[in-house]
Amino acid sequence: MKKLIILLILTILCIFSHNTTHASTFITDGLVSYWSFDRNTIDEGIAEDSWGENDAIINGNPTFTTGIFRQGLEFDGAGDYVVLSELGNLQTQIGPSTIEFWMKTSDTSTYRTLFRVVDESCIVNNRSWGLTVNGSIIKNPPPNPGVVHPGQLPVQKAKVIFKEGYVL
Repeated sequence: MKKLIILLILTILCIFSHNTTHASTFITDGLVSYWSFDRNTIDEGIAEDSWGENDAIINGNPTFTTGIFRQGLEFDGAGDYVVLSELGNLQTQIGPSTIEFWMKTSDTSTYRTLFRVVDESCIVNNRSWGLTVNGSIIKNPPPNPGVVHPGQLPVQKAKVIFKEGYVL
């Protein structure tokens, strides 16, 4: 009986001492730019690059919402998007790299562009690449409405547009 009580106490201590909060720090080794989309990093339609020198322009009227880490932006699908048009040092530093983000969608029934990368030479020929979300773009499992999904995508060079309908 004494061993059972000790085991029960240890089990309860393990359950309540388990930390489920997210880390407040992020990996900075090789980091070129970081946009938190927190309210205090956005001023008059400009999203501050908290790490580098590549501020982003916010178009439309996205609203602030609760994010995985502090806050995020919610795009309503009516002309809301974020553009990095002047890449500054990003273009020279990006090389082979990864774009990382969190997203949550409310609709997977139609194709929605999460982001698109357009190199200067591709604009004339209307060529670009990006990530489009529908019911099956993310395999095992496909994205579910109302569920936050992490996303990573390797890139070469970028002019990034965060597009309508997603929380970043």
